[in-house]
Amino acid sequence: MSDKLYDAKALIDAMEGRTKEYESLHKQLAAIRKEFDLIVKMDDELKGKGAEAIKGFYQAQIDTVDAWTGLVDRHIAFFKGISGDAEEAKLGEGKIIDVPFLESEVALADQKSKDLVSDQKRDLKVILDRIHDIIDLKPFSDDDFQDEIQSAENKRNKSIAKLNEIDGKWLTEYAESRDDQVSITALMKQLSESSTRGGKVSPLRCTLMPSPTKVVRYTKTCRSREKKTKPI
Repeated sequence: MSDKLYDAKALIDAMEGRTKEYESLHKQLAAIRKEFDLIVKMDDELKGKGAEAIKGFYQAQIDTVDAWTGLVDRHIAFFKGISGDAEEAKLGEGKIIDVPFLESEVALADQKSKDLVSDQKRDLKVILDRIHDIIDLKPFSDDDFQDEIQSAENKRNKSIAKLNEIDGKWLTEYAESRDDQVSITALMKQLSESSTRGGKVSPLRCTLMPSPTKVVRYTKTCRSREKKTKPI
């Protein structure tokens, strides 16, 4: 038995909230990328072998930011598509489906109703058979009742099937982002290893100085944690 509880309004509201959060993250990534790009393009300010190493490091940072941006864009598209998928499947706002309730309590109630009507019809037939020689009466027809019950059962099963189908679709689409996540993890690992010496992280430290264009740039002296300052 499934334990799914579907609340369209709560889901769509949550997706709208997540979309705003990811759009905010997208802007932050764009700002970070811009700053890294400025460093990479410092041809006049940074020169020499050390400068190339610094530029290479920040180019790797840009590649990582681009990978993150791609993943964020993918999730934004996914979140925005949820409401459309729900409407298309007729599971839009206002729809609530409690699968355990439908599969257990409602199904059991339907079966009890069928059994009750069948028992009443059978008991009535026994009584009518006893007076058959006096008056010929037939038990009531339960065709309409059976049709209504069957229709309700079909709708219930259809709702559960639709929910399972769209849930499977969403799970599949979300799972497709795992490759992107693996790639990002690999890039992050490479960055970590590239800034590690002898098992200890040695991040680059640079003195910041505002340029005439008011863009924060790095001066020509940078050093690692273990090394003394050397002009580049």
